[in-house]
Amino acid sequence: MMLVYMFFLHFIADFVLQNREMGKKKSKKIEFLTKHCIIQFVVFSIGLIPFYGVQSAQFGLANALIHGVIDWHIWRLYAISVLHRQFDKSVPWKDRPKLMYKRYPFWEDHYFYLTIGFDQFLHLATIVTLWYSVLGGGK
Repeated sequence: MMLVYMFFLHFIADFVLQNREMGKKKSKKIEFLTKHCIIQFVVFSIGLIPFYGVQSAQFGLANALIHGVIDWHIWRLYAISVLHRQFDKSVPWKDRPKLMYKRYPFWEDHYFYLTIGFDQFLHLATIVTLWYSVLGGGK
């Protein structure tokens, strides 16, 4: 049941408390990624205090740092994949990002949803791994 509770904390931190602007800019601007990681840290640290005391801050910090690394890189990789998949060789590489953000319908790209799914898989795998390594799992 603890993992279900932790997954719920993740849902709160990663979806409920993350606004649209943060979601769009966290892989481009470090200040948005930092705010997102602070939310991760606070939600997990406070949410786990009743069960793990001081160790909850340790878990929260480790999770926030790993979460930030995942978010910073996965969406950049997705954007690079769009630049390669959606433009023919005649469009200069330097012009592709401007065109992509102006006209590319991300919501129609199957890889966009695969990226969201893989992103969430990595976050949940991180939570499980940290639960065992930092908090001792179900002991």
